[in-house]
Amino acid sequence: MSEAYIKLEPIELRVKKIMPDCFFQKCILDSYYDMFIEGMIYDLKVIILGEKTKEEIVEHSFEYPKSFWDCFKEKFFPWFLKKRFPIKYKTIIKKTKVEHFACYPKLPILLPPEQKNYICLEKFSSLQSEVR
Repeated sequence: MSEAYIKLEPIELRVKKIMPDCFFQKCILDSYYDMFIEGMIYDLKVIILGEKTKEEIVEHSFEYPKSFWDCFKEKFFPWFLKKRFPIKYKTIIKKTKVEHFACYPKLPILLPPEQKNYICLEKFSSLQSEVR
């Protein structure tokens, strides 16, 4: 009886993502170990300026067989039996709210830490028109 050996070597794994320096004005990096997935989670949160340009509601419909018997008919019945015993379907319509933003990542954030809501750029543009 022969013995087989397996030689195990350490392998280096690396995750690398290049990000522009404008993202690091307001950047928070959290890392923690998750016992459920048995691994490290790195969470990078970046705050940039942007304005909401459009908001819409999108409808998605999902159709599936109404019962187990209808699912069985759909999978295993030939076409003539499907014609004789039509498959009943159930349809679910889900609505999703989609928000579109125009983002300005290179615009510097000059907010004090206690003000987190928004910057009003309308005043800036009106001052600029008076200077001309």
